[in-house]
Amino acid sequence: MIRLAKELDAETIINIRKEIILSEKTTKFFVSSANEIPRNIDEEKEKIRKSAEEGNLYIVYEIKSIVVGFLVFNRYKHQRLSHVGSIGMGITEEYTNQGIGTKLIE
Repeated sequence: MIRLAKELDAETIINIRKEIILSEKTTKFFVSSANEIPRNIDEEKEKIRKSAEEGNLYIVYEIKSIVVGFLVFNRYKHQRLSHVGSIGMGITEEYTNQGIGTKLIE
């Protein structure tokens, strides 16, 4: 199930990011390196809280009420570029190659 991210998802999202960054299989697909592992849950909560206010999208994918993936779309702040942005996505390794990323993008 896809739903908007909630502040209570912050720790799980950080854990998914850590898993991806530290995995030899997936780290090459993630922008952050091992020395940039996110740790601050309060900062992640703030990103989630502000996402809708700033016209961004922060969603999660749940299986049996457990968050197994996320997608964040951040609009560029320049007025002339407000129709474009950047996408970040992460899916826990156990659930990769099952179409979750495709569903998050659709």
